[in-house]
Amino acid sequence: MLLSQKQLQTTQDLLAAADREFENGEAVLGSEHLWAAITHTVKATAAAKGLAYDADDLFPTLEQLVGDDEQCGEILLTSFLAARGHSGLFSAGYLRFDAGDTHRVRRLAHEFVGALQELAA
Repeated sequence: MLLSQKQLQTTQDLLAAADREFENGEAVLGSEHLWAAITHTVKATAAAKGLAYDADDLFPTLEQLVGDDEQCGEILLTSFLAARGHSGLFSAGYLRFDAGDTHRVRRLAHEFVGALQELAA
């Protein structure tokens, strides 16, 4: 695996923090933690693969990481664009959620991180 144990732990810590916030009814804070987990994982994966990246625009880097992998490409690219377009709030396209229904966005964020980590393996 290309990602260090520390990088993986940081991602897991961010996902756990998001889960806690959602469970406490703090959807905005939970979303911010999910976004942090996603961007951290993109940056860590890019760094591990020796790719330069622009921290303000990670989409081109994500496209490079996905390459021709159609299986995970769709969820990674679509999820990232939806999340990025709303200041860290997952509220667009199939990531839309109501205040009382955050399970889907949480699952998709976990899938995103898992798929990206598989690419780094």
